Order: sequence, then structure tokens, then C-alpha cells
Amino acid sequence: MIKKKILVVAMSLTVLALAGCGHKTQSTATSSSSSTATSAKVSSQSQASSANSSSTSEKQTESNASLESVDPKNVAGAVLTVGAQSDEAWQSLLDSASNGDGDLKVNVVKATGMVTETGTGMFYSFTLDDNDYGEINGYTISQDEKTIYLYREQSRGSADRIIQPFKTISVQQVVKAAQQSKVQEIANNTTIDVDN
Repeated sequence: MIKKKILVVAMSLTVLALAGCGHKTQSTATSSSSSTATSAKVSSQSQASSANSSSTSEKQTESNASLESVDPKNVAGAVLTVGAQSDEAWQSLLDSASNGDGDLKVNVVKATGMVTETGTGMFYSFTLDDNDYGEINGYTISQDEKTIYLYREQSRGSADRIIQPFKTISVQQVVKAAQQSKVQEIANNTTIDVDN
């Protein structure tokens, strides 16, 4: 009888010990998965922070964009490329300058009395192989060199008529567009003539 009691007690203790081990294993597994989830969350937050930092850095670079860092021929090609998205005549000029129909020429003249936004005082007029096809197409740059005003109009019949811009773009757009290989190809075949 005593042997039976000892056997029952021993079996009960074994069952309790096994149950305790199972609980410990389950607790370890739960702790491990919780640790993995926390680690994944921290990693995700770190990636998001890195992406935000990269985005902020990009925005700061854009806000510091300057035409001084870009070759004037590339500026002209980039302005034409961005402006062509909003104007048919500019698109035709871009197509011709891109496919070899003609070379882009930029005549730099005084903007006074010609356009509403004189900016730095110079007007950059586009022609194709020195032919303007009866239109005035060009741009001016604002005094602070952050904005570019785009112009297109039939050649003026009156010296009193002043052209208004059809679009305003930012220097950031131009600096970004200047990196395109298409713009660089146009720039390679562009000449700039400054009127003194």
C-alpha cells in the first residue's frame, strides 16, 4: 500500500514536472516571438527614419539648387525640355533640336521693354539654326534666380507690346531636368550668342 502511494505521488510529481517543462517551453517560444516582433518593429522604424532622412536631404539639395552649378547650354536645353511639356510650339522646337532637324541657338538680349518679367535683365531667345519661324520663344530668370519665366508669342507687330509668360517654372525643375541625357545631347549642339 505504501508502495502504491509512493508510486502515485511519484507519477503525480512527474506529470507536474512535465507540465511545467511544457509551460516553460511555451513561455520561451512566446518570449522569442515577442523579441523577434520587437526587433522587426525597431528595424522598420529605422528604415522609415532613414528614408525620411534621405527625403529631407533631397529636399534640402533641391532648395539649394542653383543655375551656377549647371552649364548655360544645359540650362537652355533643360528650360526647353520642361517648357515643352506645356506648350506646342516649344514641343516642336524640342523635337527639332532633339532629332537633328536643327541646332538650338540661344540669343541673349536685353529684356527691358520686351517682357513683363525682366528678372536679371536678360532675355534668352530660342531659335533653330538662327530661324525663329516668326515667333518669339524664350525665357527670363528672376532676380533671386529661383524662378524662370517662359514666353511664346508671334513676332511683335508693335514695339509697344510687352509679352507675358505662358508658364513659370522653378530652378529646381531645371537643375533636375539638366541631368537627363536628352538635355545633354541638345546642349552639345547648342550655341549661345550674347548681344553686347
